[in-house]
Amino acid sequence: MTNTEPSWANPYVGLAGVPHGRTRAGVDCWGLVRLVYGEAGILLPSYAGLYMDPLEHAETAAVLAAGAAAGDWLPVAAGDARPLDLLLFGGIGRGDHCGLWIDPRRMLHVTIGGVSGVTRHDLPPWRDCRTGLVRHRAMAGGVACPRLPSPPGRGCCCPTASP
Repeated sequence: MTNTEPSWANPYVGLAGVPHGRTRAGVDCWGLVRLVYGEAGILLPSYAGLYMDPLEHAETAAVLAAGAAAGDWLPVAAGDARPLDLLLFGGIGRGDHCGLWIDPRRMLHVTIGGVSGVTRHDLPPWRDCRTGLVRHRAMAGGVACPRLPSPPGRGCCCPTASP
């Protein structure tokens, strides 16, 4: 990490990428999202029992289907993206994938067998296989921004939600 990385991402860099992982001992892509959101006070379903292999499309599809049905995830235009929005990917030879938006170039994500880290999402292969960008309803509108670790005196890591 460089000193330009957002402080909220620091505690989540270097976690092992493991199938069905949902804790700091190891995460898959959804497990990482779930861990970050959970520590910010937004509880997300596990989905760990709903798919047989981390390479299947079921995990991210379940997120979209269940979240959309419950009204939990709202579509976001790339120009309106902000930290912690969920990037969705497909068709890169490893099934569907998700990561957390940091800025117009970077995301926090993890792949199985690797470690979590910050990666460019604006370059191939990620740029070419992005299928969506969504925001959890708890982060939208006039809802207060959840708190994640940030340097002393800096307060919340993400932009104040507008009404």
